[in-house]
Amino acid sequence: VITVVLNEGEPSWGRSRKTTRKELNSIVQGVADASILHVGAVGKEMLIEVPFKASACLPKLFHLLEEAKAVGSEGYSLVASYGVSVSSLEEVFLKIANGSVAA
Repeated sequence: VITVVLNEGEPSWGRSRKTTRKELNSIVQGVADASILHVGAVGKEMLIEVPFKASACLPKLFHLLEEAKAVGSEGYSLVASYGVSVSSLEEVFLKIANGSVAA
């Protein structure tokens, strides 16, 4: 799971959280088949679930996230920070119990 913290920016940027999330989502979905990656959002965080079968796309995804952290010609960046974690066994069992993942 990659947790991405969106850059809230300044009011002068004229960008909403929804616009930033949509822009970043299109970048992420362009890295791998849209059916492989699951992207969710809570507040100013986006959660990108990358299954093992899509691990080959991680280097490109990290590169794109680094580019999104850099301030572009528009004067703002999409990403404030990001981090990587591995799902715990408990999370896997809960997903299976909820029917989110085929056993």
